[in-house]
Amino acid sequence: MNPGHDKILETLNDDPVPRFEYYAMRTHNVLEGERALMFAVLVDALDTYVKTRNAKGHRRRAEFNEVNNWIQSHTTCSPFAFESICDSLGFNPNAIRSSLRSPRFIERNTINHFRHVASHAGLDSASAL
Repeated sequence: MNPGHDKILETLNDDPVPRFEYYAMRTHNVLEGERALMFAVLVDALDTYVKTRNAKGHRRRAEFNEVNNWIQSHTTCSPFAFESICDSLGFNPNAIRSSLRSPRFIERNTINHFRHVASHAGLDSASAL
């Protein structure tokens, strides 16, 4: 393991998202096609959730409600439903939901974790996330 990899894992020690999910993404060296798009959608949604979770304005609150409803939905009728994306990427959707609701949730650590995974999974746009 390289030092950067260890540092990311250290930030996850107190995060309720199980560490095995981190390793699940590491088993795939490159995300291609639909899986790369699904991953980008998930990271964008989590980033929006973090940025708007305590919003006061009507527009930002509406953004939060939209992304929160998407995350809380248990539907699998679309390939881009939260549950479908998590299933395709090997993430536990309930663990992510639990992490977001946890009082120990550290917003920036979670987003940085997903950015790190994206950068090591071969997503060219990871630096723009």
